[in-house]
Amino acid sequence: MEHKDKMSKPGGYSSQSDTPSGNKPKSYPNVATNKDLLEPNNPKMDPKDQSAKSQEKDQMVGLNDKFVAFIDKVQNLEQQNKVLDTRLKILKEQEDYKGNVDAVVQQLANELQRQIENLARDEQKLKQELARCQDELDQTRNKYKDEIQKKSDLENDFVINKKDVDDGHLAAVDLALELENLMGELDFLRRGYDEELKELVSQIQNETVVVKESNQRALDMDEIIDSVKKQYADMASRAREEAEQWNKKKVRIFFYFRSFSRLTGAIKVKCLAQGHIDRFFS
Repeated sequence: MEHKDKMSKPGGYSSQSDTPSGNKPKSYPNVATNKDLLEPNNPKMDPKDQSAKSQEKDQMVGLNDKFVAFIDKVQNLEQQNKVLDTRLKILKEQEDYKGNVDAVVQQLANELQRQIENLARDEQKLKQELARCQDELDQTRNKYKDEIQKKSDLENDFVINKKDVDDGHLAAVDLALELENLMGELDFLRRGYDEELKELVSQIQNETVVVKESNQRALDMDEIIDSVKKQYADMASRAREEAEQWNKKKVRIFFYFRSFSRLTGAIKVKCLAQGHIDRFFS
């Protein structure tokens, strides 16, 4: 049975002895054991009595086991108490610890003071940076105003130059048309002069033939030569005048095209400036 096993263990307790092995004997209340309950059942007894005795026996064994467990628990508590007493004695023998709170507080105060000084330096740097940024902002604002004014002036110049370009373009177109008409007229006159010259040469040749064939009268060749010279002089004068007029038209067209090129260049410069302004403020 369980209580018999515990009684046979070294250092254990039994219902007959309350002394733990290896420790000073202590007095505990004795537990009376009914020896009749430990005897084997009498086969001649009444089954009911036998059952009752068996139950009483089991109850006693259970109580004995509980008592043994209680004794073991008491022993463990006593052992723990001894350990605690020993620890308490050791702690009492040690020197008392003196806290250095003032040094910790002073160290913390010094650290906070360093942080305050660092923050003050950072604040000064930030103020200087803010002032510099403010100056740059003012300069940028003034530059922006100047660029806006330049942009407005360029836009006005662009409108004026565009009008001049349009007028110059229209004038150039008119001059080109007029030049084309003059060139056509000059070509027509040149062909007419060529035909008249051929006709005049033919007349001179015919007059020469007539003079050779007819020796009865003398012809005045000086008059004919003078007439031809006069016709050639008139033709040369008209050609010279037309050439001068054509040269004047050509010069006017040249100046118009040069003005047109200048205006086109000004428009390109304005467009480039506008692009720089847009990129600057984008």
